[in-house]
Parts: sequence; C-alpha cells; structure tokens
Amino acid sequence: MIEFNNVSKHFDEVIALENINLTIKKNDFFGVIGMSGAGKSTLIRLINGLILPDEGRVDVNGLSLSLLKERELNKLRQTIGMIFQHFNLINQKDVLDNVTLPLKLQGVSKAERKEKGLEMLRLVQLEDKADAYPAQLSGGQKQRVAIARALINDVDILLCDEATSSLDPISTQSILDLLKDLHKKLNLTIVMITHEMKVIQQVCHKMAVLDNGKLVETGRVKDIFTHPTHPKTKELLFVQDTTDFSNKDKPQLRLIFDGYNAFEPIISELVLQTEQAVNILWANTQEVEELVYGQMLIQVPSLSQELLDFLDGRNITYQVEGKL
Repeated sequence: MIEFNNVSKHFDEVIALENINLTIKKNDFFGVIGMSGAGKSTLIRLINGLILPDEGRVDVNGLSLSLLKERELNKLRQTIGMIFQHFNLINQKDVLDNVTLPLKLQGVSKAERKEKGLEMLRLVQLEDKADAYPAQLSGGQKQRVAIARALINDVDILLCDEATSSLDPISTQSILDLLKDLHKKLNLTIVMITHEMKVIQQVCHKMAVLDNGKLVETGRVKDIFTHPTHPKTKELLFVQDTTDFSNKDKPQLRLIFDGYNAFEPIISELVLQTEQAVNILWANTQEVEELVYGQMLIQVPSLSQELLDFLDGRNITYQVEGKL
C-alpha cells in the first residue's frame, strides 16, 4: 500500500532522509521509531504528499506521488487521515463541526455532514460530546475528536504523528486501545510515528527504526524486540542505563524472554542448575502482539560454560554487558 524506493529528502544542507527503502502492506499496523531529528516527521509527510522526495519515489496505492497533478494528489489525500500530537482542533467550533470540517470543505450538505459526523463520534465513543467545545474536553477526548475527523472520509490509511506524546498515561492507553480497535473494525493501514518504544510494543505488528535519516532496522516488532541488531535499536529498547550500577567487577547479562517463556521460573532453575548466585539488577515486562515479553539485567560471579549452555538450551536471548 505504501512503498519508498531509494527516497532521499534534503532541507538546505540538512539530510532529513537518505536512501530509504520501505514497504508497508495493506492492513499493517506499522510503527516508525527514532529520536528527535531522526527523520520520522519527514517520512510521514512524504506519505500524504505534503512534501515530495528530492530523490527516489513514494508510491501510495500504486500511484507515484511525484507524478500526480495537484487535483489527483488532493483526491488521494482524501483516502489518508492524519492525527497529530496537539490535536489541531478549532476552539471556536463545537465537536461536531470540528469532525465534519473536511466534508464542509468538500461541499457536502449540512444534513449529510451531521449524519456522518455523529457516526464517527459513535465510533470513537464520544457521541455525547457533539455540542461541546474543545476547551471543555480532556486531552484524550480531544484526540478522539481528531481521530473522528481523520476518519470522516472513510480513509484507507491513518497516519499518527506522535499522537500520544502530549497525553497522560491513562489517556495514552485509552487512545492506543481505540486505535487497535479501529484497526480491526475498519481494516485500516495505520502508520504510527513515535519516539517511545512502549507505544510500538503495545499496538504495532511491524516497525522500522530511523537514525539520523537512515533506516537502520525493520521487521516484526516481536522479532526486533527479542533479537535487535543495530546499536540504536538496542538503545531504544534497553532504556535502563547499566552504567548506574557500581559493581563492574562481575559479568552482567541482559536476558530477553519471549512471549512463551516470560512466566517460567528461569532464574530459579538457573541458580539450582549452575549453583551460581544471581543478582537481579533490573527487570521489566512488555506486551507485544498480545504476548508478554520480558527483559532482565542480572549479575553473576562468572560466565561459566554451564551457565551459557543453560541459557542456550532454554532459548533465552542474552547479551553480555558487564566485565568478562
């Protein structure tokens, strides 16, 4: 549905994106992650033709955006919805008018606009707020209004540009749950831009990692989570800074548990089998594609072959981080 072929984009002397090759298929829930300045916002604006590549081509539904005339490009944009970090609602208009604004600009009658707008508000569970104004809404409710507006044209693609970055944790979870539900109900292709790995892990099935304008890793979220290969991906995944731990005289191992062994008593069995004292420095769990995955940082007296054989035998991914 969306394809980048050798795409580069420059802004004066700044290289925003360099030689990007990326394929997003129909009905993908695709996450793009990177730190500030990685090129995420440039990439998402290339998808809806707000900007065009300097080199290469971006195809959406088989159409090369650079070859389209303005009228054709505008028609294609009507199949693409977009939501932003700061909602971009008009404070002087009520919720229903905000949602139906795209239809008004297209000349759709007031009666049709109202019917369609209420349908969209029901979809985002906000029908009772049709007459309210943005100032009367919470941040999560404002984002629901923005989502309803983005979907008003029965779009095929929904672009989310840091859509949860300005929300509190409870509202963030609510919006992510809504997006997962809409993805299934409407058969949407969703592209989510974020700098938070936990957002990718909760809702996306596939992902790409950007670093300084370059695509450094791409694949299924669960595969990248359990077997990251690029240093930037590991940095985004392994947020715990191991330099905080003062005792560097013993080896440290980062263990990654997949969705099938996250609840098994691995550490207990490791201690019993190897007779090594294990110090757990840090641990967490994340839900990825409806399975629970875990990370744990441990310290052991020595990296014995028996210990490594145990981890290999249990298919535990590990990474040595301390002194050998």
